Amino acid sequence: MIGAIQTFGDLINFHSHVHAVVTEGVFMDSGHFVHIGDTWKHRAIEIWQDKVFELLLNEKKIDQETVAGMRTWRHSGFPEIPIGISHCSIA
Repeated sequence: MIGAIQTFGDLINFHSHVHAVVTEGVFMDSGHFVHIGDTWKHRAIEIWQDKVFELLLNEKKIDQETVAGMRTWRHSGFPEIPIGISHCSIA
């Protein structure tokens, strides 16, 4: 994973977030690429979300009520479906 922290939004307002490039699999020692299926991608997102909330809770930046509320948001800031390279464009 390669991540870049961005601290502003489209309107140059404070909006801290991370842009990330994540592979859809792993290379084995043999050089063979093993693709990770959609089931595992969704589990990886759940793990990522849990770890981010854990970090913010430990740093006392949010409380359990905020976490519970964010988990119900349609646009919580966490992707619902990972975006593959086929969906990206480089200008």
